[in-house]
Amino acid sequence: MLKNYLKIAFRSLLKQKIYTFINVLGLSIGIACCIFIFLFVQEEWSHDAFHANADNLYRLVIAQKDDSGEIYRNTLFPHTFPQTIHESVPGVVAASGFVKSRTWISYGADLSFQQHFGQVEKDFLNMFSFPLIAGDPATALSQPDAVVISKEVADKFFPEINGNYPSLLGRVLRFHGSEAKDYTVTGVMENVTSLSSLQFDMLTPLDNVKLYGKNNNDMGETTIYLQLKPGTNLENMETSLSALIDANLGARIAETIDELEPARYREFFSLHLQPLTDVYLDQSVNSNYTEFSKPIYSYILSAIAFLVLFIACINFTTLSIGRSTTRAMEVGVRKALGAYRQQLMLQFWGEAL
Repeated sequence: MLKNYLKIAFRSLLKQKIYTFINVLGLSIGIACCIFIFLFVQEEWSHDAFHANADNLYRLVIAQKDDSGEIYRNTLFPHTFPQTIHESVPGVVAASGFVKSRTWISYGADLSFQQHFGQVEKDFLNMFSFPLIAGDPATALSQPDAVVISKEVADKFFPEINGNYPSLLGRVLRFHGSEAKDYTVTGVMENVTSLSSLQFDMLTPLDNVKLYGKNNNDMGETTIYLQLKPGTNLENMETSLSALIDANLGARIAETIDELEPARYREFFSLHLQPLTDVYLDQSVNSNYTEFSKPIYSYILSAIAFLVLFIACINFTTLSIGRSTTRAMEVGVRKALGAYRQQLMLQFWGEAL
């Protein structure tokens, strides 16, 4: 019986070639659009989830309220503060600042390119999953003149190596900031994935941050990322961090508001831990070094996907209903020969699918 239904359905579709083409093409385009949009939206919402420690990584955010009650959020702290946190606050496994800079970098007398690079603490490569293909992540950034470069940068500066990246360890690149400084290549990493909110071509130690650009923020120039122990109570951690800021930065924060007593600054400032996986879709934070997007884009595209699929289904249904009127005689003959309603439904559903 089923074999007969399939044979009839196949003959019917071949007989109505134009109808079949329009119906299949319309529904296929609708489904394809939905799949592509779904993949894009899924990528938007999965930024930074690839890190092995993603569930325990947080960005430190400070919120400032002005006299009108409007809140401004930023992530800038003194570049020495990450290590202060690591040494002083229980539950912090590792801490690293991140400053994104750009400068001219040269190798030899003739080769020079302008590159983006991140300035970080030595624990950065242990906190985040940016794999090295040459060098040791535990020690690659332990020296003040160390630099870790991406495969793209390696191929740009050293095209003659033909993929032999370990041979680059020990090579020297010159960074031209406020003063020229030589850095020794201590690691080569995979190119940073587009799924990372942190984008850079190279990594250098945070100690030299003052050589590359100047930030006019009174608090500092460094975004801080923390790796916490699994199961850490975030509210208690924020309280501990706030107490540390009171002791180390309270007076500096108070100075950012005219005539504000240091003891009163907490009325205007608060501290928060933001999960790393929330960073990319949060555009409310000022003065950061991350890539970001707007969640509204994902919502709009999702709505468009459902609309396209809905229209495709309506088109498919309309054409199917219109075509069914031409088969009234066939239905009558089948009923006269004893076909049941369920059998006819099964046949037409099979042809439709």
